[in-house]
Amino acid sequence: DSLLIRLITVDEGTLLLFRGAFSLLGYLILLQLLAGGVVRRETWAMSRPELAIAGLLVVANVLFVTSIRHANAALALVLIATAPAFTSVFSRVFTGEAVAARTWIASSIVLAGVAAIFVTEPQGGELIGALAAVGASVILAATLVVRGSHPVRMLPALALGALLTALVTIPFADPWSVSGSDLAIA
Repeated sequence: DSLLIRLITVDEGTLLLFRGAFSLLGYLILLQLLAGGVVRRETWAMSRPELAIAGLLVVANVLFVTSIRHANAALALVLIATAPAFTSVFSRVFTGEAVAARTWIASSIVLAGVAAIFVTEPQGGELIGALAAVGASVILAATLVVRGSHPVRMLPALALGALLTALVTIPFADPWSVSGSDLAIA
């Protein structure tokens, strides 16, 4: 995914518009297939946790694309991969879930590594991408905690998140600037 984001030449707003729209299309097709061709109205009656996940996914999409566009892709992906460390901390703080000592040790090492990366690596424009990657990791962790602590129907939440991503980015997009090759990659 990060390679494709790098290959697409349109601006971030346009990329996010198409990313949201194409994701929505994919999720709707999956919903149709899983429902035997008939998606019922109840599918779209969302609980608060499902709405929260949809909203978090919008933020995660924006931060992910920003991180890949503004930082070295390897750096961005390493920082995003720290989500389990944040998840363990959030699970303890927000749900009271017991976290094993070895998880605390591993999380501490990971977060110390992230701090070391920020001390030595990103500079200038790459700092924006690195911060966006950490933000995406935090949002992903929050999504996992909500998902783990409440009954959630993920496919409708993902579809709503994709729709909201497309809608939120319309004012920042120039859909007429998309070339055929960018559309094929998207």
